[in-house]
Amino acid sequence: MARENRAFFENGWLNMVGGCCGSTPPHIKAIAEVAKEYAPRKLPDVGRPKMWLSGLEDLVVEDVHNHLGLPFLNVGERCNISGSLKFKKLMMAGDYSSAMDIAKKQVEDGAHVIDINVDDGLLDGMAAMQKFVKIAVTEPEVAKVPFMLDASKFEIVVAGLKWCQGKPIVNSISLKVGEDLFKEQATLLKKHGAAVVVMAFDEQGQAATEEEKVRICKRSYDILVNEVKFPPEDIVFDPNVLTIGTGMEEHANYGVDFIRATKTIKEQCPYVKVSGGISNLSFGFRGVTKIRESIHAVFLHHAILESGMDVGIVNAHEMLALDDLEDDMRVLCENLVFNKTEDATEDMLKRTAYEKACIEAKKKGLPPPRKPRGKPVNKPRLLFDYDQVEPKPAVEPPLPSSYAAQNHIPNPYKNSLCTHEKIMEIRAKATNPNKDSLNIDYAQNESLYPESFPYFVRGRDSVRRYITSLFTSQIAIYDGAMGTMIQNYAKKNKLEEEEYRGERFKDWSCNVKGNNDMLSITQPSVIQDIYRHYLLPFMEEEKRQKMIDEGKDPDQIDPNDDSNYAGTVLMATVKGDVHDIGKNIVSVVLGCNNYKVYDIGVMVDCETILAKAKEYNVDVIGLSGLITPSLDEMVVVAKEMSKAGFTQPLMIGGATTSKMHTAVKIAPNYFTLEHPVIHVLDASRSVTVVSSLLCANKEEFVQDLMDEYEELREDYYAGLEDRNFLDFEQAKKQKLQIDFDAHPPAPIPNQLGVTVIDQVSLEDVVPYIDWNPFFQTWELRGRYPNRGYPKIFNDEAVGSEAKKLFDDAQLLMKKIISDKSMYLKGVVGLFAANRSDDGEDVEIYQDEEARVAGNPLHTFCMLRQQAEKENDDPYMSQADFIAPKGYKDHLGMFAVSCFGCEDLVTKYEAEHDDYNKIMSQALADRFVEAFAEYIHREIRVNMWGYATGENLNEADLLKIKYDGIRPAPGYPSQPDHTEKITMWEAIKAKELAGIQLSDSLSMMPAASVSALVFAHSKSQYFAVGQVGKDQVKSYATRKNYELEKMERWLSPILNYERD
Repeated sequence: MARENRAFFENGWLNMVGGCCGSTPPHIKAIAEVAKEYAPRKLPDVGRPKMWLSGLEDLVVEDVHNHLGLPFLNVGERCNISGSLKFKKLMMAGDYSSAMDIAKKQVEDGAHVIDINVDDGLLDGMAAMQKFVKIAVTEPEVAKVPFMLDASKFEIVVAGLKWCQGKPIVNSISLKVGEDLFKEQATLLKKHGAAVVVMAFDEQGQAATEEEKVRICKRSYDILVNEVKFPPEDIVFDPNVLTIGTGMEEHANYGVDFIRATKTIKEQCPYVKVSGGISNLSFGFRGVTKIRESIHAVFLHHAILESGMDVGIVNAHEMLALDDLEDDMRVLCENLVFNKTEDATEDMLKRTAYEKACIEAKKKGLPPPRKPRGKPVNKPRLLFDYDQVEPKPAVEPPLPSSYAAQNHIPNPYKNSLCTHEKIMEIRAKATNPNKDSLNIDYAQNESLYPESFPYFVRGRDSVRRYITSLFTSQIAIYDGAMGTMIQNYAKKNKLEEEEYRGERFKDWSCNVKGNNDMLSITQPSVIQDIYRHYLLPFMEEEKRQKMIDEGKDPDQIDPNDDSNYAGTVLMATVKGDVHDIGKNIVSVVLGCNNYKVYDIGVMVDCETILAKAKEYNVDVIGLSGLITPSLDEMVVVAKEMSKAGFTQPLMIGGATTSKMHTAVKIAPNYFTLEHPVIHVLDASRSVTVVSSLLCANKEEFVQDLMDEYEELREDYYAGLEDRNFLDFEQAKKQKLQIDFDAHPPAPIPNQLGVTVIDQVSLEDVVPYIDWNPFFQTWELRGRYPNRGYPKIFNDEAVGSEAKKLFDDAQLLMKKIISDKSMYLKGVVGLFAANRSDDGEDVEIYQDEEARVAGNPLHTFCMLRQQAEKENDDPYMSQADFIAPKGYKDHLGMFAVSCFGCEDLVTKYEAEHDDYNKIMSQALADRFVEAFAEYIHREIRVNMWGYATGENLNEADLLKIKYDGIRPAPGYPSQPDHTEKITMWEAIKAKELAGIQLSDSLSMMPAASVSALVFAHSKSQYFAVGQVGKDQVKSYATRKNYELEKMERWLSPILNYERD
């Protein structure tokens, strides 16, 4: 052994040497004798700290150069669900083997680190992260590089960290969670020895400007280095690479801000690295890789070499070197990245269109199109003496240059110099009895035509005087929506999208037709007045003339004739559901686009929907619903429409609906090429959908839809095959185990029993209003970084409209509060409670005597998670949060409503004021949600009193920073609406507060909220997900329901097809 070790001694490789399990003292002595002859390995010099990562192989970030020769760490983006559609499909399908191939390819293409992100709403992120990492560490070609564990939820990256070898990077943490949690997360990562990406977020939001980026990163650095003692060389700041080239002025400088901020951050925060998601920069040019990578090349060249950027999430295979760019492309990119010219975005869009055309030409074997020329520099024009004339103030608008235009007259009048044959023909048909005596070339006698008469009746000169006074006193506004309706006023004149575009916009990439939805929703009275006062008379006159020409009596016009409309639509909220705000907005939008809408109300049964559709002979039928039982009712309507031989397309919409549910559950019962079923995401899409269903190209539209829905069904059923579920008995054995001795139940409530709440005013709950859902109701969504209230007011696209809407809401809210046209009422119940003997339900008792006697007042049945998990997480049920018998635990519940909205809605309907009708409903929803927040706080602090020391402001309340939860029946933690029946019986919600339940268990009035209240500190929100038939059978037995009835109520969450 001593002889074999001599080579290591001679080369100076060792500081320490020893034996193994087979060594004996003589072996060690022999080695020691040889070791005496040699000097130990020289310890490396100590220099500046460097980030030292490792997979199976180590990697010093400061020593890395990428495949383009830049001092830059390539982090591969293709194992990120957001960065690769292919990876996302593989992960959703559970094909981890193929997903590993993507990881290997990235390493081969030059990635130094693999970014792993499995964030998706339909994926169990924690389980997917653990499984992917477990497999990845067994693949040498993948595991040799360090990993970047990337997730929006901290617990997901920690789960991956536990299975990750070497030293990875965790992406990410930030100050947006507050300093305390930020330090807690950083401390945990320090213990694991991981490097960390710190996003430039704080409690106020995301940094967009240079100053904000530097401020947040410096603050984060000081906390991490000085307080947490985190190694500065293991900190990677991500100052947010934001999208440029959007056409919005405030976005134009995002590239410059990042590059400048990077240098300042490196100067002020020694040893840190700076990173970013590079694909975000060019997101507006997605689809053309050459354009995107050219922009990235310019950006990275300057950010790396001039500002010191170290790391970036990139697609290494597609990266370009700056020298690879064509000269003109480089100029375009530099203008865009550095915001050098006002036309930088427009110029790049032109180049993008050219590159797309080149790709298409290559596919078709055609020669490439002509490359767009750069913008020419304008030369000065030669000026003469007469060009120096000083302008004079105008006293009236200039006359048209043509003689015909100067003398053009309204069609019904005779006296004019115009002699065009068409004008002569129309003039001859004029029905005005005084047409021969009218002279419009001059102002008419004012005594004959008073000022109140229309200007065009009083003659052309009067029109000129009016226009002159108008244009010199104010800015005249013309609304394009009127033109839209003129073009669509009759089916026979209805233009298709291509015709509407015209020659100029024939190649435009998106629809230009309509685009008046926001005005239609927020100012419907304007559109309706235009229609009523200007268009309708012309339409009626044309209709009368047509009947006369056909030899019919125009006075016998059928008032129900729909021929003047672009189409007719029946709208209904299905049986058992009382929510109709969204449906009302859709009706207004369609109505303002010249569709006749028959809104037949809420809680409409299937028979009535079908009967009214036949009676009105509509072109399209639309169904709306908010609660989950509505989904089943929509399936029933689709089946009955098919049986009855209906041929109208069926539209599906509402909060609980989705494209997937429509494709899987509803469409198979009715969808054909003649009468499709289509999910409409929101009101703004309704006009496009209806026009597509009624246009000449309907078949092509429907075929694409049919193919899409078929693919969705295949994905859904394939997912069911790949998804595993525990038996119900197994799930029960792995439930959440709370040690109620170590963590005892909350104290006995101060007010046991049922309490009516009827003294809370609207003013009391206003501070608790969350305004974000208000803007969602009106389908106003700010774009990053202006998402949410109040930042939405700064949004370029919807900010001004959102502010106007908000101001209108404040005015109406003050009026409602002042005249007390709405009021609040509710009922709260606090009961002794224990978990049932089998641990699956919760029994409540009238009082302690009843608890001791084992005489429950009611039993709340709960559902348990069954979908298999890849980790050791428990399979939860709400019953787990309540202590078993032997402990004095309690359960709370409440039902609250905002009354009076229905009367206001009726009033505004009578006044044809759709705007204030919808506004009233939206405000009622805000009032009752705020009331629920107010009541829950009262329960915690006073009525139950388990959180008497709570001192949270309204913002913290909305962020759920308090102890306990208040899940509602029908929502993810207990997705069974029938539990409302038990709650209503326990707290007498109908008798004491007037809150009723419909056949489908929708609460009435619609502005109502109900919830169970759990106080234990270990209680948490979760989603039950899909459940198996074994649990459904047990659940039905415990509730004393027939299995078929139970399956109908639980239909959306069954992991099997009902018989």
